[in-house]
Amino acid sequence: MWDFFASCESSAPILELEFDDGRRGAIGDLPDVPEGLLNCLASYFELPHTGSLHARATPYNMEQPFDLTISWEGLDGPLVVRFDDGTHLSAHIESKKGEAPAPTRWEASVGAGIAQRQIEAIVALAQLAEFPAALGQGDRRVADSILALLSSLATTPEPPRSVVREAATWLGHKVDIFIEEAVKTGGKAAGVVGIGGVAYAFKKHAPGLAEHIRQLIDLAS
Repeated sequence: MWDFFASCESSAPILELEFDDGRRGAIGDLPDVPEGLLNCLASYFELPHTGSLHARATPYNMEQPFDLTISWEGLDGPLVVRFDDGTHLSAHIESKKGEAPAPTRWEASVGAGIAQRQIEAIVALAQLAEFPAALGQGDRRVADSILALLSSLATTPEPPRSVVREAATWLGHKVDIFIEEAVKTGGKAAGVVGIGGVAYAFKKHAPGLAEHIRQLIDLAS
């Protein structure tokens, strides 16, 4: 019974998931749970795929998350969700043409909300790092514009892949330059104009920001 995941209606996501690499997904409505889980799986693997995807799931009406694995068994399914106690749920999902669904990784990650949450995480980390303030005036204006754009795209149901990829690539290039130069100069990156708290914040959060950007570029490639 797929209503195992929730027993009441809510405007909040009915199921939230966190994966081993830190990415998060969410499913809004009970009828969408099987397809949403399939989208999460497809955002990591090209289907059909041998193996399973581990996640920590938190239904709306539960406080503690629990472990589960998601797999697509066989060329045509079914989708199977297994729990630590040995129980499992399965669902056959058919496309409109009656074929096994095969969304691209980007489509799947958008459908599961993973891409949007990855964008949100980048914007949040860039703010914590005071990223624009640590750049020169020209780059600062570009960074501000890109982060504003990404913040807006994070709330859209279908952010355009090419726009997200180009925006993330620009940000990633600037962050990578900072990290590479900081290593070469013993922690002092050339071209970073921020001083004191700004430079410290950038240095502290740059590695995490770079990793989140790489993950987003990988999804959007």
